[in-house]
Amino acid sequence: MKRYIIVIGLFLLAQSAWGKCPDYGPKPRTQVVLEFGKAVVDNTKSREEWPEKTSSHTAGVTVAYHDIQMQIVPKIKEVSGHTQCLYIEAAKFFFSFPQLNIYVDKKYRPGSCPYSVVIQHERKHVRIYQNTLYAYRGKLEAAFDKSVKQIKMAPVKSQAEANKQIEKIKEQIKKDMLPVIEKLLKETEAKQQRMDTEEAYQKEGRKCPKWPD
Repeated sequence: MKRYIIVIGLFLLAQSAWGKCPDYGPKPRTQVVLEFGKAVVDNTKSREEWPEKTSSHTAGVTVAYHDIQMQIVPKIKEVSGHTQCLYIEAAKFFFSFPQLNIYVDKKYRPGSCPYSVVIQHERKHVRIYQNTLYAYRGKLEAAFDKSVKQIKMAPVKSQAEANKQIEKIKEQIKKDMLPVIEKLLKETEAKQQRMDTEEAYQKEGRKCPKWPD
């Protein structure tokens, strides 16, 4: 789920002569905000009812969705010859896991040994999402700052042209951020898979004397 929010803060655009803008305007302010939602446990469904398909020996699963948002504050600066140039005054990038759903097969009842083992295992998955996200803060900040600060000023003659230019800026930032986002998600998934080996499942199974069929 991705949403891009543009905060418009433009001065009134008057008709003016078309001219050349400087390459860069005032240095933009950039900020990356990371958010991690609450992990919610659902023990009301059987494995067959989970939104994620799993193998037959899986007693629990953690499902997480990421959300990306961007806020951009564009401004207009009038330069020589009454040319009006659009630039970015400030920008924020938001990356979050808004909510994580832990599904535990309903045959494992709260208070039982199997339920406790499954919950402990799934909370390790939750910590992987959280720790990997925050470990990538520096990389996300560097990529976002670089992307925003390399955007050049552009001459605009109308609000419509300004809006069109803003859309181009959004697409460029999104393109620039994609590699580090993909790397973050790929690394997170690799860590999750290393936890769910056959050996790990057998080790978890030995923690309880009896498991429901």
